[in-house]
Amino acid sequence: MDENNNYNYDYNYSDPNPKSGRTGFAITALIMGILSILLCCCGAGIIFAPLGIIFAIISLATSRGGTGMAITGLVLSSISAVFIIIVCVSYHQIIGDVIRFSGESEKVITEYQETGELPDYLDKYNGDEYKDFWKSAGYDDFNDYFDQILKSANISTSKNSSSESGEESKNKNDDVVDLGFLPAV
Repeated sequence: MDENNNYNYDYNYSDPNPKSGRTGFAITALIMGILSILLCCCGAGIIFAPLGIIFAIISLATSRGGTGMAITGLVLSSISAVFIIIVCVSYHQIIGDVIRFSGESEKVITEYQETGELPDYLDKYNGDEYKDFWKSAGYDDFNDYFDQILKSANISTSKNSSSESGEESKNKNDDVVDLGFLPAV
């Protein structure tokens, strides 16, 4: 009130700590954390985990509200990141072999059809240390697994029969080969 008993309203007043409308980073951190956990097995967690951690830290550091959501997002993203790191460290050699095979698949399949032999970087999975794994998966060895993969992709595992024309054989080799699963070490 002023000296004339009139009320003065300050229309420019703003709350220094508004609770609504400033939780976007916390919500985003929570969503990224949930997605990183749900999608870490298919590789997308590699994208969502760091994003969740970054958004959670920004939200917590700037005191924007939504602290519970930010902490939950941080925890979920961190768990996913740790899992991804463990998998990458444990399976780095196998992942490298799969990437190499994807780049050389046509050459490897052609040589396998002609000679029945795999390159050394794949043939090592026929070793004794993998024998129990292939048996538990229902295969005799890696060659048996590889034969089944090629059959499921409609690629002949022996030399091309004379009834197939070169064009038909070439088209079969152009198909994408689904590897099914990776062997555990």
